Amino acid sequence: KTIWSSAFSGATHLESVIIPNNVNKINGGAFENCTSLKTVDIADSVTTIGTNAFFNCLSLTEVKLPRYAVIYSNAFSDCNNLTTLIKTAETFVPGEYDYKNCYRLFEIVCTEASEASEATIKSPGPKSYADSEKIVSITNESSVKQTSDGYLYGKRGDTTYLIGYMGKDTNITLPETLDGSKYSIADYAFYDRTDLTSITIPDTVVHIGNYSFANVGVKYMYVPANCGFESTSFEGVQAIIDLPSLPEQTSIIIAILIVIISTAYGLIIIIKHRRA
Repeated sequence: KTIWSSAFSGATHLESVIIPNNVNKINGGAFENCTSLKTVDIADSVTTIGTNAFFNCLSLTEVKLPRYAVIYSNAFSDCNNLTTLIKTAETFVPGEYDYKNCYRLFEIVCTEASEASEATIKSPGPKSYADSEKIVSITNESSVKQTSDGYLYGKRGDTTYLIGYMGKDTNITLPETLDGSKYSIADYAFYDRTDLTSITIPDTVVHIGNYSFANVGVKYMYVPANCGFESTSFEGVQAIIDLPSLPEQTSIIIAILIVIISTAYGLIIIIKHRRA
């Protein structure tokens, strides 16, 4: 049996899909733009997943893939919150363009893997960084969890990473800890979240990855003094500020002035004071 092209396209009420064992083929665009779809479990009987089959399923976080299947280009492209791929296999490395723009992809769970490892996949990132590469974990058990307020996080080795945010608030304060531990912010964790109007980063964040806050909807951000970050972490944010010795209101006034100046001159300004 076949699930035909566009069969469920735009079905925004779908939240979970289980493809049964009597299905052999999922045609292109079958589930594209199912924006509420969160999990997909595809039976091992499926041997073909067509182009754009699950394109732009924005809420999709986990996909269980069939054991043997041809996955065509862009089958899961633009699933921006996809963190976990599960496959009954010892090893699995996705094709270059199967998961384009799935820039929060964090782990590949190979249920027969004997030990944890890592893989580098190409072109998972935003369109403007199409040649980028991303490291994902290969493990035999998923580490990804979600907090009650919508933060996705997982572990790679001994390090805990904040992967993304599924909540509805636009004014957010990141968690102090995750499972009781300090943590780093993964690459692309908040990329292109233009809906966010305020983001507060606590002192417990250890490091901020590539493009973690690129193109968010804020003009300036405060960064803890001892938190490391990459040159690309805040692309599009005009001022990155840490003024710990000044009262909050004074810091805000200074920040606003910096934003005005940086806007006038097209600058990105980073001010970072070390705490005593």
